Amino acid sequence: AELLEQARICIDEATDGLRDARDRAGPDPERAAEIERRVGAYFALSRKHRAQPALLWQTHRDLRARLAELADPAQDPQTLAAELARTEQDYRAQARAVSKTRMRVAQKIGKQATATLRKLGMPHSAFSIAVEHSDTREPGAHGSDDIAFQIATGPEQEPGPVAQVASGGELSRLSLTLQQTMREREQSPVMIFDEVDAGIGGGPAELVGQLLAGIGRDAQVLCVTHLPQVAVQGRHHFRVQKRDGARTEIAPVLKDERVDEIARMFSGAEEMRTAREHAAALLAQAAGQ
Repeated sequence: AELLEQARICIDEATDGLRDARDRAGPDPERAAEIERRVGAYFALSRKHRAQPALLWQTHRDLRARLAELADPAQDPQTLAAELARTEQDYRAQARAVSKTRMRVAQKIGKQATATLRKLGMPHSAFSIAVEHSDTREPGAHGSDDIAFQIATGPEQEPGPVAQVASGGELSRLSLTLQQTMREREQSPVMIFDEVDAGIGGGPAELVGQLLAGIGRDAQVLCVTHLPQVAVQGRHHFRVQKRDGARTEIAPVLKDERVDEIARMFSGAEEMRTAREHAAALLAQAAGQ
């Protein structure tokens, strides 16, 4: 009985302790309100900074780093303004130096291109590159120059913009001329010339073919031509024909067929036999160059 009485007392004390613990563990309205407020602020910041809630800590770290950077004395507005002024002054000096170089090179290219164009059946042509410098122009990756390609194609004609003055054939010849002039400095991997020989023949046509062959040694050149003097300079020859009025057929011209094809291009003015002899001679000459 004595032991049972002691056990009852212990059970009563344990029960009172559990009741106290239960009362202390109950919801605290003030604490719950504080947690709710913080969770709301957390999600509001996530929306504001467009960050996932789980990654908001990274945004906080980045903003603190940016704030420290802005607080750096080197980022002071007056310091930055002075640095910007020095940088712009250096840019203007370099832009003027580049402009002088461009003007000098432009004159050289203009003279060389004009001389070549006059050999290509454009005896009255004059090509020039206008370089206009402006110290007030907004800074840019290409300097402070306005550059325009100009050409005159007739006697006593004032040079004008290439796109407005030159015809399609003249544009092709000008492109060929510039590629030839610039081949030591810059070379496109593939070039296409359509009717580059329009309106020329004889010696100029032969020169066009030689220029194309020269460029073709360093790049892939595709040329549409009606002149045998140009066709013989190609390493590969394809014949383009219309079929049934709406279908175009392209076929390679191989070996001896090429002599016949070159002769056909000549045959409007010569007998076929003579044309074949002339074609064979031209092909042999082109192969030896």
